[in-house]
Amino acid sequence: MQKEISVLIADDHPVFRRGLRMIIQSDQQLKIIAEADDGKAALELINRSRPDVAVLDVNMPEMTGFEVVRELRKTELATKFIFLTMHKDE
Repeated sequence: MQKEISVLIADDHPVFRRGLRMIIQSDQQLKIIAEADDGKAALELINRSRPDVAVLDVNMPEMTGFEVVRELRKTELATKFIFLTMHKDE
């Protein structure tokens, strides 16, 4: 049996977060352990819960996803990061 992968989702759009949660939860190997609606909350939750993977929106209030990762790179945290974002223009 494979190890369960803990996931944190951070996005300021609740509908997008809910949809992403549904998709992630459809895989029994993945477990959502926390959600954040802004970058500052994401940073605090990642430091506290230490997920295996954090899915971050690039553009969030308080701190961008890139700023969150820059701060976390200063630590020994083993969390991997995935950036998701959407724009009207390609």
